[in-house]
Parts: sequence; structure tokens; C-alpha cells
Amino acid sequence: PDDCLFRFDYKKRFHTVLYGSPGGGKSEILRSVKKMVGEESAMEFDATSTSAAGAIAQLLDCAVIPPVLIIEEIEKTPDASFMWLLSALDGRAEIRKVNARGVFHRKLPLVCFATVNDLELFKSRHAGAMSSRFSHHIFCPRPSETVLRMILQREVDSMNGNRDWIEPTLRYCLDIEQTTDPRRFISVCLTGRDQLISGKFQNDLRACSHKNESR
Repeated sequence: PDDCLFRFDYKKRFHTVLYGSPGGGKSEILRSVKKMVGEESAMEFDATSTSAAGAIAQLLDCAVIPPVLIIEEIEKTPDASFMWLLSALDGRAEIRKVNARGVFHRKLPLVCFATVNDLELFKSRHAGAMSSRFSHHIFCPRPSETVLRMILQREVDSMNGNRDWIEPTLRYCLDIEQTTDPRRFISVCLTGRDQLISGKFQNDLRACSHKNESR
């Protein structure tokens, strides 16, 4: 995969951020990227739980720098945690660590893919310096009804379920709950099953809804 996807010796690197509200498939797309290049060719960090020291240590210690770096929810990290990323993603393509034992340096010829829920917050981090490293900003909207139906078909088929569960799930989630989050559709569909066909499950959901709580 490395030979096929990165023919320019990393001299031309165009980092990409996928943005949009939760449920737009950002993480799913990056899982597909990771699968495409191979597990050994991608390193993944979660910005909400990765420290600068941990990330730098991992990059300095790994035997081979993978060609792809994936960072989830990059806008949520404290500025100090990913300051090292600024030099890694620009023309320098390097990382440095200075401590009492000396200066440690390593080239990082990698391409970065990141997810962002709040694009405006991301643009404001590091005074806009981080956002400027990502030449591609790709919007990932919530799926349409057609795509939601395809997602449910995939999930139902994966468990040899009944495709008759799908339409009542769509109608309940879209018309009653008025949500477009595919995770909710999957939950309703695979939990309700045959009770969706009779309508019992939808009635039970309505009965449990906070909208029906007595005031």
C-alpha cells in the first residue's frame, strides 16, 4: 500500500480534516482509510486523551514511521498537547524533543487525517496555525434517507435479520424523533426487530420518552 499511495517520497503532503456533526461518518471514513493502507501503515491518536509526551515518545520509539497519522476530534485537545504537530505537518516534517539528556530529532514523512466536530473551534486553535496545515477541509453531512436505508440494510443483513424492520425504523426516527443520527437508527432497528413491524416497539419508545413525563 505504501508504494501505491505515496509515490512522491512525502515531498508533497496534503493533510485532510473531515468535519461535521457527530453521525456524519467521519470516523467510519478514517477506518476505511486505515483498512486501505493496512493496520501497520497507520498510527492513530485520540486528541481527547493523548498527551504531548505520550505522542512524542511513541513517534520517537517506533521502529518505522507509518505513512498515515489519524487524529480523532483534534479540535478538543489542549493547545500544548499538539504543538509538536505544527512542525510535523508543515514543510519541516520533523519532531524534536529537548531534555536533560540532549536533543532528539526525527523526520516524520507522514500524511495526517483528522476529524473535527466544531470547525470554527478548530480554526481558532493555535491562532489558526493548526488549521492552516490541513489543505483539505471536507464536510461530512448526516446521511440522507436513502443512505440511512442502505446503512440499515447492511446492519440487518450482517445479523441475518428481517429487512421489514427497516421502513418502520425510518418512519419512527425521521418522523417522530426527527433525528438523522445513523447510530440511533441502528439502535432502534436492531433492538426493536419484529416488534417494529407490529408497532409495539414504537409505542413503547413513545411511552418511555421524556416528552410523556408528567409535569
